[in-house]
Amino acid sequence: MKKMFFCLLTTFMICFSIYGFEIPESPFLHSHNDYDKDVPLFGAISEGADSMEADIHLVCGKIYTGHFVARLSASTIFETQYLQPLFNLYQQKGYIREPGKTMILLVDVKTSPKSTWKALFPLLEKYSEMLTHFSPGNIQWNAVTVIISGNSARQLIWDSPKRLAAVDGRPYDVGVVTELDKIPLISASWSKMFRVKADANISEKDLLRLRDLVKRVHSHGQLLRFYGGYESEDFIKLLTREKINIINADNLRQVKKLVGD
Repeated sequence: MKKMFFCLLTTFMICFSIYGFEIPESPFLHSHNDYDKDVPLFGAISEGADSMEADIHLVCGKIYTGHFVARLSASTIFETQYLQPLFNLYQQKGYIREPGKTMILLVDVKTSPKSTWKALFPLLEKYSEMLTHFSPGNIQWNAVTVIISGNSARQLIWDSPKRLAAVDGRPYDVGVVTELDKIPLISASWSKMFRVKADANISEKDLLRLRDLVKRVHSHGQLLRFYGGYESEDFIKLLTREKINIINADNLRQVKKLVGD
């Protein structure tokens, strides 16, 4: 069985020529729909997020961030909103939030998988100096780790001559695509899998299903994240107790406090 290897217990560390990494003891804080925050990117960094999410659209040859096409503008160009400032931080400090820790950039593709990836790849290549590199059986961790979610052109990503991104998997990938250099993360819709609401009053049947999924994901060394959940105290504590690795947060400060309690 493949094991995940971390140089630090609670986060990714920049490591080279390593296949995987050890499951972290504490969950990562994920800035859900980060581009919609009052202060995108820098707010997540200041609040201690280990991961952030940017929805992207390919429009007239340019890649924009945002959930709705009608709200895209010159101020929401993906490169200038995320890649450039991340690279500036990397050049200044050699890291993004803390030395020895990678920042996950979860890129949720909303437009055509193939055309969007073909437009995105040259941008990633431009900033490859700061990015984690993937190859068969090998992950070379760096300051920023790009994982493609949503409409991901999986095979194109995996067949790229320079692998600068991995793919965000789904529950149907568990036990099927087990290579960590391809799918290091499994994301699942909470509302589609469980009927548990914000009070986290979970039935024995659902609890067993949740624990089975966690066990199977972790047995392959992958991380697990749920989207479409809640930010109540009971719900966050349920996710933390059941060892969900990445916790979505719209209110980063509130969720950070709940995770830390």
